[in-house]
Amino acid sequence: MIQNNNQTKEHELASELNYLACKSMAVYKELMQKSGFIKFYEKATPIDAIEQSKIGSRPSRRTGARTLSDLRAIPWVFSWSQCRFNITGWYGVGTTLEVMYKHDSVNLNV
Repeated sequence: MIQNNNQTKEHELASELNYLACKSMAVYKELMQKSGFIKFYEKATPIDAIEQSKIGSRPSRRTGARTLSDLRAIPWVFSWSQCRFNITGWYGVGTTLEVMYKHDSVNLNV
């Protein structure tokens, strides 16, 4: 949104960015649901060490269940950042940009 003279107007790329965000999120959520993803997550990240350390004001998990839905956001993002997988910030963007490029290439005859 752009504010100009007390009027708010939508940015010219707002619909494209909204599509990018929504489609990327769908691809990201699809990854989280794949069989074996939790095992991969536990092996690829130091979540076990993060959960055992007492560095937060709350436990890493809400109830102690070993599920993604029970894991709090801070240990989730922190564990990915420690292994330098930028899944939480970027996963799904490449797929969506490719779809957008192919769609626009067809429309623009690129």
